[in-house]
Amino acid sequence: MTTVAKHIQNADETICRNIESLGDQRALLSQNVLSQLRNLVEGVAVRLHMASPDAEFNYTAVEPALAFVETCLL
Repeated sequence: MTTVAKHIQNADETICRNIESLGDQRALLSQNVLSQLRNLVEGVAVRLHMASPDAEFNYTAVEPALAFVETCLL
């Protein structure tokens, strides 16, 4: 598995590469970036919830992390 920090970094790099290479293909760019934004948001939520960038990222941690972030916003 990958760490939370690596998951966030991978999403960031993918978004940047898509913007650089797909600037003239707006529909594909939008679709790819939206997909990666979800990965980025989930990674950041898990990072905040686990309070450690070195924690292992797994998808079972996403739902509790999103709930945690939601309670912080209220």
